[in-house]
Amino acid sequence: MFPFFSRGWFLVLLGVMAAVGSASAQRRIKPPASYVQPTPPSQQEGEEILDSMRHLGLGGAFYQEFELRIMPRADDDTYRSGVWYGTLDPGNNLVVRMEVMVVGDEPDVWIVRSGARPVVWQSVQGGEFVLVTGEAAQAPIAGSNVSALDLQTPFMAWTDFVYEGLERFLNRPTHVFLLYPPDRDEDQYPGIGAARVFVDTQFQALSQVQWVGLSGEPLKTISVTSLKRLRVGDEEQWILKSFDVRNDRTRDKTRFSVTAAALNVDLPDWLFSPGGTPGAAGVDIPSEKIVPVR
Repeated sequence: MFPFFSRGWFLVLLGVMAAVGSASAQRRIKPPASYVQPTPPSQQEGEEILDSMRHLGLGGAFYQEFELRIMPRADDDTYRSGVWYGTLDPGNNLVVRMEVMVVGDEPDVWIVRSGARPVVWQSVQGGEFVLVTGEAAQAPIAGSNVSALDLQTPFMAWTDFVYEGLERFLNRPTHVFLLYPPDRDEDQYPGIGAARVFVDTQFQALSQVQWVGLSGEPLKTISVTSLKRLRVGDEEQWILKSFDVRNDRTRDKTRFSVTAAALNVDLPDWLFSPGGTPGAAGVDIPSEKIVPVR
């Protein structure tokens, strides 16, 4: 997982009515929860934890430079560089623009909006953005294992969930949730039955997300590998330094690493609009605000 930047991103890191078709029949069976405790944890406590996370906001608009290390299980590693920008829209939903540089081609550009009504656009040849839905939102970005759906973290807005309780994860106390997509979005998340979400109790941030299939099988795991407290002038904020995205079926993996960042920057509205520039935006970020991330 993991929107993959300021603390806010990770903070802002599932029945169906009778219908005709095998896909609908599959969705009626939700992946089961796996309680760690002898008795089921308090679901009211789980609701309170999720609600507090949903009300945590982004520290301010940001700019980040990153590197994708693409690590196929049976081939050599390749690298992609890129930038992304993030802000809150008027509805207080996180929206990001991600530009990945592809050698000998135009940048692969995506605009991803989170929230209760998430939306994804991708730039295409010819100089425009197109709406992306369903399986296309799960497609690899620039040959990596990262998808627009991973950046979007739509599960943070899903209200159908099971709180699986508190457990030690990576030797830290962690809340674990199983969240199910809403019935109305049955066609939006094909093949996905739930998202298992791990929330670090100290940072109140996502530490791991696992996409789960219709039968409960793991599909993809997104793990936070490093956080960093970044200071720029008088501004100080936790950011996501790196995370791994692993395809649990193929064992291919991609590492997303932030190499430089600027906090609380002024970004134009057109940057996050499908009517804006489809290629590299070229927004002028003051050099004194950009800090290397090591």
